[in-house]
Amino acid sequence: MSKTSPYVSMARSLKIATLITSFIWMLAPVALAQTSGFGKIIAAAGTVELAGKALKTGDVLSAGGLLTLSEGAKVKIYFPEAKWLMMSAGPSRVHIEPPSPKSKFEVLDGFSRWVRSKALPAGKTQGPYVVTKSSVMGARGTDFIAVANELLGESEIIVFDGEVNFTSRISKGDRRSVTSGHWGGVGGRFGQKIAPLIALPASVLDVFKQKLSVDTATSGAKESADFHGQKIPE
Repeated sequence: MSKTSPYVSMARSLKIATLITSFIWMLAPVALAQTSGFGKIIAAAGTVELAGKALKTGDVLSAGGLLTLSEGAKVKIYFPEAKWLMMSAGPSRVHIEPPSPKSKFEVLDGFSRWVRSKALPAGKTQGPYVVTKSSVMGARGTDFIAVANELLGESEIIVFDGEVNFTSRISKGDRRSVTSGHWGGVGGRFGQKIAPLIALPASVLDVFKQKLSVDTATSGAKESADFHGQKIPE
């Protein structure tokens, strides 16, 4: 039986090592992408899950899915690329996905607060959009609450600051511009067309703000004027 030359064995070892190194370099960009993600949990309390997986403060979101909050739970999520800040209180369900010009955040049931950076370029609103079963909310530089009642098929909006294009998804061409301090609703008890807008007193606005106020637990977060004084990671 012939013996293998030590030079042949060395060549084979070098070839295998090169293949392993190449494979590691191929995986590196994937690993980095998974680490960076498209959103970060700034604060979470109670039972908060994304696609059935429990979330906690500091987690990074690398994939979209159904975000669910149990009764009494709260969450605050920062989407740096989309320039959105979201706060929600349970019970609620929101479908979120990585940002793109055509992507959307869909409020399926419950309350959620959305803050869009004032630093976005001037011009038309851009995605991701906040939507419900019966409405689309296009925003830039705004702070508002989106409410969805899945059972009744209703959608509501309350704007704290800025202006939101509130468009009906059940009545073509029906659109309203909702400004600071106003309420709007469509679907269910509000009718097929957007109901007349209502100016809310400061006391009522404060109640809704407190309901969806989430303390920032992440170190290194600071108040941002672009996000209406909300705290975001530095």
